[in-house]
Amino acid sequence: MDRRAKLYKKGSRDFGSWKEHVRERCFTRIKSSREALMELKRSPGGHSLAEKIISQEWSDYMENRNSRLQPKTLFSKQQIGENDILEMEQIMKEIQQELKDEESRLLKEIDDELLIEEQNLNHLLSNEVVCPVCQIHTLSISINLIMCHCGINISLQNPTTHELLQASIDSAVGRHAAICDKSLEFIYMKTDNSSEIYAVCRICDAMEILLSNAL
Repeated sequence: MDRRAKLYKKGSRDFGSWKEHVRERCFTRIKSSREALMELKRSPGGHSLAEKIISQEWSDYMENRNSRLQPKTLFSKQQIGENDILEMEQIMKEIQQELKDEESRLLKEIDDELLIEEQNLNHLLSNEVVCPVCQIHTLSISINLIMCHCGINISLQNPTTHELLQASIDSAVGRHAAICDKSLEFIYMKTDNSSEIYAVCRICDAMEILLSNAL
């Protein structure tokens, strides 16, 4: 066992609250850094966002640990010994790995969203509308009847077109994007008396009717 590992093993201070404070700050930063993640996708090969956040968090702490503005969960310079510093560095490495996992998840989420947007654009250019519910098939539109292989069957009160339907979907997505950075989910609900497609968000609780045979 090397010297650093021995020192870490001997650490006696309880860093639980400090770890949670730093972890919460780091996760908040990475989840609010969508533009930085997009830039990372455009410029692969550089440092990951997780590494940058951890580096900045540690640098900020080392520079400001004597400040009166330091949270109570952190410790002043006089209270920290070499063993404590090594233990804190080990904790930062653990948090960095968690951040990298979260970064991978967020990047995959962005990839999925970009793929759907690309598919929607391609279908729009070909005068087709991708079913917002299954996001696989294209909708069949005949005057006022809308159908999909996934089971959607809605007879509207008024006739519609591909352009009008796509515009309705885009408007719903745009209104939601103005207040929430998560993706809308479209749900088809059918009862004995009605058939409707709802646009909902499980994060901000937004909900509106996209299509209904009662409208």
